Amino acid sequence: MNRSFLRIIIKFIKTKNNLALKLVRKLLFIFLLFPIFSIAQELKGIVDSANNQPVQDVNIFYLSKNITALTNNKGQFSLKSEINFHENDTLQFSHISYKTTKITVNELKKVNFKVILKQKTEDLSELTIKANHELS
Repeated sequence: MNRSFLRIIIKFIKTKNNLALKLVRKLLFIFLLFPIFSIAQELKGIVDSANNQPVQDVNIFYLSKNITALTNNKGQFSLKSEINFHENDTLQFSHISYKTTKITVNELKKVNFKVILKQKTEDLSELTIKANHELS
């Protein structure tokens, strides 16, 4: 703020004019809170399975900022950051039943903030069962 603006504010305060004082207070309140609102950012999306069912409890990890989130029962997530989300930064989506997926913020925007996870399937090798006692 320049000095002339501060002088005007001080002059208003010294005149004890209630209307001017209220106006100055409101302006100061707005100027003090404006940077807080302009810094915070939020990235929202949905995680579904291949059959379009929402996936609950997916871990979302914003790799470059160490920010994490978890999907709710509708598959929705929200990442909040005081630092700007960059187009080339990567998000990692992981769940015990699904393959871990990595996607950039830019790719996420292209798919309308919807991520589809593929089911994890694992083949088991040969299994041998031995009994220690006889069944009757």
